[in-house]
Amino acid sequence: MANSLQDQLMKSGLASKQDARAAKSEKRKKQKQKKKKGTIIVTELDKQVEQAKLDKLEKDKLLNKDLQDKAAQKADMAKVIQMIKQHGLKDGMGELVFNFTFGSTVKKLYVDERTRDALISGRLGICVLGEEFYMLADETVRRLCVIDENVVAYMYDRNAEEAEPEMAEDDPYAEYQIPDDLMW
Repeated sequence: MANSLQDQLMKSGLASKQDARAAKSEKRKKQKQKKKKGTIIVTELDKQVEQAKLDKLEKDKLLNKDLQDKAAQKADMAKVIQMIKQHGLKDGMGELVFNFTFGSTVKKLYVDERTRDALISGRLGICVLGEEFYMLADETVRRLCVIDENVVAYMYDRNAEEAEPEMAEDDPYAEYQIPDDLMW
């Protein structure tokens, strides 16, 4: 039985004694170089292995980031649902109709006079969860808007009124005021 791979190759005729001596001397030279200079000789295979490790590490980082993003989105949605369920009031509390646009359709909520005034003045806003509309305090609606602006169905913006451009001087209806509580 042969002791080493080198002996096995020589017995099978795939390698000669000269090839074995050359391989030993090459191995010795590399070891001396390592000891003398303290440098490591990097082979092509080592470079490929290192590159494969770096590629795998980068791929794992991207996959982990995707998983973290999905978990964060799921947590944000759970937070939105909890805030709406906890702080929201459903419609059907009054006889007055409050109309607002949601997307491209006009929706209506039945509210009492106090609630309608709060919606008009901006103290309350309307959020949607699934197919149901909830009325929430303006602070809560603004926090929800930061998390996910798609859940906010209606919020009166007080700053938008101040930012409106001045009316043209030749406007024939300039002296008539538009009522805030206009019913449609």
